[in-house]
Amino acid sequence: MDMLLKFFSLDKGHSPIWVSIYFLICVIGLISALLILTSLNPISRLLLLILVYIKSAFLYILLDYYFLGLTYIIVYVGAISILFLFIIKKSETVETPKSLNQLALKSINTNS
Repeated sequence: MDMLLKFFSLDKGHSPIWVSIYFLICVIGLISALLILTSLNPISRLLLLILVYIKSAFLYILLDYYFLGLTYIIVYVGAISILFLFIIKKSETVETPKSLNQLALKSINTNS
């Protein structure tokens, strides 16, 4: 909390443009978090989650926590999101079209 108060005090050298960039990043993060809840496609949910992670990293970098921001990018975006993508791709079931199922049933019925 003290870091935020130091950041928003304009007499410490932070210009109003940095404060507006901070709020813009926060709004983008909130919008992407709401879109995660409303999206039905798991891949788009994962991409929006990556956007939330990157937004969080930018906020840490903006607040002068450089190591924590870069750790967010490396750990969350680099490792956890790739793991989620792998799990989503492995769990999707492949459905055959109805025409192929009907064709297979017809060939079984004609052979017997």
